[in-house]
Amino acid sequence: MKNTDAEHDLARRLSDGDSKALKIWFESFYPSVCVFAVNFIKRRDAAEDIVLDAFVKYWRIRDQFLGIRQIHAFIYTSVRNGCINFLESKKTRERIHATRARLEETSYELLIEEESYRLLHVAIEL
Repeated sequence: MKNTDAEHDLARRLSDGDSKALKIWFESFYPSVCVFAVNFIKRRDAAEDIVLDAFVKYWRIRDQFLGIRQIHAFIYTSVRNGCINFLESKKTRERIHATRARLEETSYELLIEEESYRLLHVAIEL
């Protein structure tokens, strides 16, 4: 698809660092990207953080984009990747927590078992 004149103008203004263009674009685009992220990770607070990070990443490299569709693709891709990273780190944290709980339970059982063997050994030695 070809960019319209208005889209081309907006992309140019964004590329030039026009803060008014950024405000207009952000206010119109941010809500839909947040919905996309919330549907992905089911946590509004984390989704908003991920979306804001994507906008900040874009703004840092804004001069590399030729059209508004490229910008949108970059934002959605960044948000998708951010959501995947969030879910993977959440899964990792849950796995670590579960492993830690199992280790604590297992170590307590091992401690009781070892202490029982020690007491049994002491009793046999007497």
